[in-house]
Amino acid sequence: YTAVKIIGLLARNAAAGSDSLLSLISNLEELPFDEEFRVKVTDGSLVTTTDIFRDVSQTLKEKCLSENSWSLDEKNLEGVRFRLSSGGFFMIRQSLHDPVISVQVESISKDEAYAKVLKPLTDLFSKYDTVVDVSTIM
Repeated sequence: YTAVKIIGLLARNAAAGSDSLLSLISNLEELPFDEEFRVKVTDGSLVTTTDIFRDVSQTLKEKCLSENSWSLDEKNLEGVRFRLSSGGFFMIRQSLHDPVISVQVESISKDEAYAKVLKPLTDLFSKYDTVVDVSTIM
């Protein structure tokens, strides 16, 4: 989906005589911490995975109301994405084919990623410790 959106943007820019893709992204900075983690649902059930994903997603959305360093990115279509006040983000998304919930984190540092994102997520997933393996996160 994202690739199609980028191709559309490039086509519109080319038709308008605007900048190339390289000039559009030349000023973007990469954050030092960029990792993806795969939280496995150990019973192998996609139904269980969906239930856990929905519950965790809803809980995270509710936490945005009280967590000053998080805000919901409502324009994201790939999963449920949250912006960090420091400029990074994290996103959770459910695999369509495997009993896995992916967690992607981009942050200004490993320490911030663990303190502001991964530790709270691990605590949240601990509610499902009989069917969720979070060992890849911590």
